Amino acid sequence: MSGKIDCTNYIGMISRQVASSITAEEATAYMVTGCGDDLSVGQYLIVEPRPGDSGSRFLARITEVHVEDVYAVAKTPVISIDQEIEMELAFTPRLVSLELVMECRDNGGTINCGPPARPAPIHGMVRKPKKQEVTYMLGLPISGLLIGQLSLPTGEVINEDVMLPLDALKHHVLVVGTTGSGKTMLMKNIAYELSKTTSATVLALDVVGHYHHLAMGISNMRIIYPVLGSFLSGIVKKGKKSRKSVIWAIIRQYLRKNFVEMGIQVKHVKVRGMGKKHGDDGPISISRIDFTVTTDKGSFNASLFPWALETRTVINQIYNITDILTQQARIFYRAVLREIRKNMDNSLTFEGIYNYLISQSGVTDRGRMLLNYEKLSQVIGVHVSTMENMVRSFLALSELGLFDVSFGGYIVKEPSYNELLGPGYVVVDLANLSPQQQRLIVYRLMDKVYGYMGREHAVNRDRVMAILLDEAHLFFPQARSEDEKALMERHLTRITRLGRSRGISVIFATHMPEDLNNAIIQLTNTKMILRSDEFVLESLNVPSKERRFIALAGPGLIYVRSFMYRQPVYVKASVNKYHFG
Repeated sequence: MSGKIDCTNYIGMISRQVASSITAEEATAYMVTGCGDDLSVGQYLIVEPRPGDSGSRFLARITEVHVEDVYAVAKTPVISIDQEIEMELAFTPRLVSLELVMECRDNGGTINCGPPARPAPIHGMVRKPKKQEVTYMLGLPISGLLIGQLSLPTGEVINEDVMLPLDALKHHVLVVGTTGSGKTMLMKNIAYELSKTTSATVLALDVVGHYHHLAMGISNMRIIYPVLGSFLSGIVKKGKKSRKSVIWAIIRQYLRKNFVEMGIQVKHVKVRGMGKKHGDDGPISISRIDFTVTTDKGSFNASLFPWALETRTVINQIYNITDILTQQARIFYRAVLREIRKNMDNSLTFEGIYNYLISQSGVTDRGRMLLNYEKLSQVIGVHVSTMENMVRSFLALSELGLFDVSFGGYIVKEPSYNELLGPGYVVVDLANLSPQQQRLIVYRLMDKVYGYMGREHAVNRDRVMAILLDEAHLFFPQARSEDEKALMERHLTRITRLGRSRGISVIFATHMPEDLNNAIIQLTNTKMILRSDEFVLESLNVPSKERRFIALAGPGLIYVRSFMYRQPVYVKASVNKYHFG
């Protein structure tokens, strides 16, 4: 007991010393306390009427704690440091500034909570919240995707789960955080929770190699594994010509870069490959490899799908997955392609087209033999510089190593997307690829996802696909040219605005939001912000009073702002046991 306040039940009361106030912009009150509780900025408290009185109950947050010695109040001078040390400390009651966050009123037995519209009563009693009281008064959802535990800005955890409704994912999420802030850990937690608790397809686009280890907690992970022409030819040239040896070479490369190089010891591997022969004398394609792995961290089953593109499947609309063609080249592209087809057989490849265009045409102009692209320039009526852009584009595509991958009787194609994109956990392995290769793969997959989910959603309106796009600035950066801008906006519009009606959710993550396409900031209606620089927090419209905490936050502390929440909240996410590397 301290004064007239029962410190076992309450920690203070609303003071009459400083006027409480409420405006359209803010609601404040001031608590005076003589209890010995440790109070910190950001801490939640409950303000309620005195026993026997009626009125609202408020959820408040501490914004300032004012501690003062009585000698300071009396302005007693200090003559020397010795006197300062010898004078016994005598504190006045602490004055605590409160931000009123929510007001709850009893309307005939129904409790309604909303933004404060009335001031807190003078001498209203202040106490610490009861279990689940903060969650209730904030109106936080009680079901959905588990993000973590409710927390204070200091990182101190309140033992209450914070959930994000699955419908919020359809309005897309942006995760922002510097290196070491826990950004990738949060993304992996989201992937794990979605895979374990929903029937969604979770598609993780992995540029580093962090998302494969969730296979130890999720059954039957599927892997989209790009196979480059240089890798396939290297295998066969080393004498590994049997189908079994090619399959093992692919699995060894996959395990080495995603497990062994992450410090995980691979103890035992069991492999079974599937594929088919195309014609009596045709090549062999390996469509799927099922394998079981035992490591020092755990065991898992997975299916790997070798992936590469064929020129014939994308040549008509190559400009939808790459920005290397200029706008002028796109206008004349189909006409040029028709002329090329007249002079080449049907087995078109980008390498073959390039070689054809730079070959001599047999036509002489002004005493000089024209190359085929120069001849086409005259036939179609397109400027030679536009044709030169096409020539460079065909060369660049052929040198990516992702098209027409075949060697020594083996061929790699796109797998069945119906088989790949069904419910479950899918990882796209983009590690150790160039940015150009990564972006082409991602844009191609976005097109396939859009078409696939259109068919799926027509049958089942509850069907959901969540795309986890880590390092999103690599794929959707600030546009450097109008051609690049048009390509990115096409894909962003399809997978976000139009994709929403098809059950497509995108979770973008980056540590460089200033390099991210501006449309993403607008399209993401839930933002999860971990430790970031001050200028980043300002650009994301984080209130100045919160920036000090977020700029210095420890790993896993998240400031979450969502249209599904009445107020932004702090959440603490923790590492699960499937995080390695």
